Amino acid sequence: MKRNFDLIRRILLDIEKVPAGEPFGKISYPEYDQPTIYEHLNLLSDGGLIKAKIIKAGTDIIDVHISGLTWGGHDFLDSAKDDSIWQKAKDTVLKSTPSITFGILFEWLKNEVKQKFGLP
Repeated sequence: MKRNFDLIRRILLDIEKVPAGEPFGKISYPEYDQPTIYEHLNLLSDGGLIKAKIIKAGTDIIDVHISGLTWGGHDFLDSAKDDSIWQKAKDTVLKSTPSITFGILFEWLKNEVKQKFGLP
């Protein structure tokens, strides 16, 4: 499975919308199958962007219990939240580079946000 950064961003945006103390429902999107969503949630958990318990049966993920974003998840989302910056990232960084690390994408996003606000 290849990482889908649009799906990652969408999941983080949806997790952020849940008010503190409210339970997280099952995350599903009609254009993605549940195993793909679960694998991306697993990646987000492994990457330290969300707090989640991954429930497996053998090697298959059968459920994910989300408890929120981590500090790093909030930081990434704050950099990726602006639709125009995200579109620019997709057009320049993600489209032109066949394989990019999350760290490089995050640094590029942070630099774009800095430029937008005139920060050094």
